[in-house]
Amino acid sequence: MDHHCPWFNNCVCFSTYKFFLLTIFYVVALCVFGLASATHHVAGAWSSNASTYVTLNCTFLYAFGVMLVLVLGSFLYLHFTMVCNNVTTLEDLRPHLFKDDRYRTSCRQPSLYILHVLRWCC
Repeated sequence: MDHHCPWFNNCVCFSTYKFFLLTIFYVVALCVFGLASATHHVAGAWSSNASTYVTLNCTFLYAFGVMLVLVLGSFLYLHFTMVCNNVTTLEDLRPHLFKDDRYRTSCRQPSLYILHVLRWCC
């Protein structure tokens, strides 16, 4: 077991790490798509002189989406680097005990094991 995630209400371990990473990736992709779709609307609302509560609400939601993409994008980057370094979350938080990098391989090998690239549809 790596750790218990309260947002998923499940333990994140070797068998569920793929779904954990994919969920975070899809949320970031959906936020980027939503921001790209809303950019024209928000820019058009501020270019007109009539400032209404809809303009302020759209701007607030757009700013919240930008913050969400930045936070979850950095969280996704952190977990992808941990996959590439072949460490778990708990191992990353603890001090390193071993000096040799015997289990540190290239980024390709751990990601094949974690993400099951050859069995992506399974």
